[in-house]
Amino acid sequence: MTGEHPIAESGTGSATRWLTGAAIALGAVAIVVAVADVLRVVVLVGDALVPLWAVSIVVALIAVALTVAAAVRNARRPGQRPRWRVAVTIAFVGLAVAAAGVASVTGRSGFGASYTVLPEASDSGCRVGVVETSFLLDGQADTYAFPGGLVALATPQASLEIDGGGKPFARGLGTLVWVTPESAQISAPGMTTADASVACA
Repeated sequence: MTGEHPIAESGTGSATRWLTGAAIALGAVAIVVAVADVLRVVVLVGDALVPLWAVSIVVALIAVALTVAAAVRNARRPGQRPRWRVAVTIAFVGLAVAAAGVASVTGRSGFGASYTVLPEASDSGCRVGVVETSFLLDGQADTYAFPGGLVALATPQASLEIDGGGKPFARGLGTLVWVTPESAQISAPGMTTADASVACA
């Protein structure tokens, strides 16, 4: 019977290493995505804008689940074994969770923002997205231009001021006019920004 313990211990140790490695990798992804969200990067997937803070939270939660599994396996290992790997993983994944949480409540792309893809694509397939936030009578909208493709990343091209604190684009009240296949003008009720042009690179 004693000859079986090293095999079982080795298998448990390998599983723990795999779980902690995967958790750290996902934690790193969650941190990178959270930083991108704070920098107001938005991803277009098909006909929808995907907030990166939400992606960061999902990835961080998966990392937490893997970390818990690693901790449980490590606790079941026979004998006194060093547990620094799990401890480091817990600390790093905790940092990832914190980063995802910060991204979800800071900047214009956190909770409360509305994400809208305007329906009219250009002849070249360019799409325009708008991320709107509103507080009391102050409304703001960041505009994004995405080249043709199923998935695309973009940073804001312009920040529009909206009087009255509403979200006209989310309510379908925005207007998009393509001047060329690569550039357009947008407008909406209450918008006070003079230059509301967007362009696909």
